Amino acid sequence: MRARSTAVMVLPALIMWILLFTAPPQDMSSPHVPRIITYDSDALSWPGVTLRTETGTATSGECSFHDSSSGEPSPGSTDTVTVIDTVALEPSTCTRTVATAAYPADAIPDSMRELIDPQVAQMIAERTLFPIARTIVPALTTTWSGSVAVTVRDPLNLTITQTVAGLTWTSTDGSVTSWEPYFSDSWATWSGWSRTQGRYDVSGSTDQYAYVDTSGYYKNDLFCPGLRNTTYSNHWITYFQGNADGGWTWERSVSYSGGCSWMLHDTVTLISP
Repeated sequence: MRARSTAVMVLPALIMWILLFTAPPQDMSSPHVPRIITYDSDALSWPGVTLRTETGTATSGECSFHDSSSGEPSPGSTDTVTVIDTVALEPSTCTRTVATAAYPADAIPDSMRELIDPQVAQMIAERTLFPIARTIVPALTTTWSGSVAVTVRDPLNLTITQTVAGLTWTSTDGSVTSWEPYFSDSWATWSGWSRTQGRYDVSGSTDQYAYVDTSGYYKNDLFCPGLRNTTYSNHWITYFQGNADGGWTWERSVSYSGGCSWMLHDTVTLISP
């Protein structure tokens, strides 16, 4: 009787390992991947939202996406929060649809607030309650602050990897005189994600601008069934630059590859002066 029970227990485990070992690769180029992926997003309900097509770079089952923009400081002391959310993807061509909307930090709609990662939401709340005094000495010294966060999510909209780069800088008589960088990254260890190498931070300044950049590289051996289906989420660039006149530039570059990587989608949250 004991031998029979052991066999009953071992057989399902053996079948599972056979299925895992023989499961076909499920990267972006796999014929088993749906033609169009639509992600669970409330972005289309945001007031004033705009949609655009972003064409990435397809390389051997990997999709890479790069985006950047610049702007000028808004009037008054209230920061602006801009959110760019991925709503659909065509894996075979690495073409996706992204939604963008921007609001004053104290007037973010609830549907957007639910999407913002808690760590970033805390940064927004702190700046709303305790805004950085922009004008210390009128026309002479001004302090600014801004940041960009790249948050990658799974099909349940749970954050799996994230990088944040932020900066507070001061301008005096048209030149950057001081600056303080902020970096962070995180990954969902509870669901099998881990770093493949350490976070890499860069910061610096000239008399006309200060900048911060961070990168992080992550993988998960359990996200997609199959021994050949390790999933990768790489944050190559998370960059924020502040100029002497209060203008700003942000940039992000991400790539997804490996098993079920077409399920991953990202949200950019920009906080600008």
